[in-house]
This record gives sequence, structure tokens and C-alpha cells, in this order.
Amino acid sequence: VLGQEVARQLKCRFIFVEKEEGKLVLRRGFKIPAGERLLVVEDVVTKGGRVQETMEIVRSLGGIVAGVAMAVDRSKSNQLY
Repeated sequence: VLGQEVARQLKCRFIFVEKEEGKLVLRRGFKIPAGERLLVVEDVVTKGGRVQETMEIVRSLGGIVAGVAMAVDRSKSNQLY
């Protein structure tokens, strides 16, 4: 839902990756043309593994990761002590 709203506000198309057998994949006929710039949007990040996996998918298809946005960061590296 977060990514869809960000895309709507930016007047951009919205695509997403989904889990298939434990890995993220691009399905539903979504395509990433070579050179297309994409913003990776994640609602909650704990370790960043899914964000990294998404970035690898984008790059493997010739896309360019223009940035990463998240709403909540639960990683331990950002906790105040």
C-alpha cells in the first residue's frame, strides 16, 4: 500500500516484487526496461535483506535504483543506547 501511494503522489507507475518459494521475483507481467530509474519503497525494514534483494532484481534487469525509501526502520543499528 505504501509503495502504491508513493507512486500515485509522484505520478509514476507502480510495480512490486513478490515471494515465490522464499525468494523475491518480478511477476504479473511487470517489466523493467533497461535504463529505467526506480525508487524502491519498503514499509518496514528490519535487516534490509528484502530491500537488497529487490535492488539486485532491478539491476539484473538493467534498471537503475534511484533511491530507497522506508517508513519504519526496526534494525538494531539505529537504536539509541
